[in-house]
Amino acid sequence: MLRLKIGNGARIVLTEEQNFSNKTLYFQRSCQDVTNFFNGCKDLRDVYLSGCSLGATIPVFKGNRGKLRYLILSHNLFSKYERGTLANISGKANDQVSKPALEKIDLSNNPLTKTSIRDIIEDAYEMAEFHTNGRLKTIRIILTNTKANFADGKLSNYKIEEICDQGRDADPTTNPPTPAVEDRIRVLFNKMGSGNTFTRVQIELN
Repeated sequence: MLRLKIGNGARIVLTEEQNFSNKTLYFQRSCQDVTNFFNGCKDLRDVYLSGCSLGATIPVFKGNRGKLRYLILSHNLFSKYERGTLANISGKANDQVSKPALEKIDLSNNPLTKTSIRDIIEDAYEMAEFHTNGRLKTIRIILTNTKANFADGKLSNYKIEEICDQGRDADPTTNPPTPAVEDRIRVLFNKMGSGNTFTRVQIELN
C-alpha cells in the first residue's frame, strides 16, 4: 500500500504496489452531476450544498414555483450555467407573476466559464424586468472567485471588463466616423444594483 500526501493532511491511497520514481502523476477530481436533481421540486425552499464536490452544470430547477429562497452552491466544481435557470427558480418560466421568494444565490468559488457569467447576468436582468422591483425582494447573486486559472489551480475574481469584451471602440477615421458600441451584457449589468433601474437585483463579481 502506498500513501501519497497531497497537502492539508489529505492523502491518496494506492492499494497496488507501483514504482513511481521519477514519474509525474496526474489525478482527476471526480464530481457529482446534479443538473436535473431538483427538477419538479415545486415547494423547495432552501438548498445548502457548499463544498460537496458537485460539478458540471448548475442545477436547472425545472418546475420550481418561485418558492426557493436560498441557493448556496459555493466551493464546488460547477463550470456551466444553463440559460433559463433563473427563470425556473423565480417562476418566470411559468409566467408566475407573484413575488418570488428568492433572496440569495451563492455560486462563489466555482470555476464558471465567462459565457456562463454572461448568461447569468442576462437571465438576472430578464428576471428583474419581468417581476419589476415591486415584486422582488433584494436578491444577491454572488459570483466571486469564479475565474479559474488552470496553471496554478486557483480561483480569482472576474473583472467586468473581462466578461463584457464584445463592444466596439469608436473609429473617427471612417467616413462617417464609427461610434463606440458598448457590450450588450455590460449595458444590462449597469441597469442592476444599487442606484440603478433594478436596484433589488445585485450581482457581485468581487
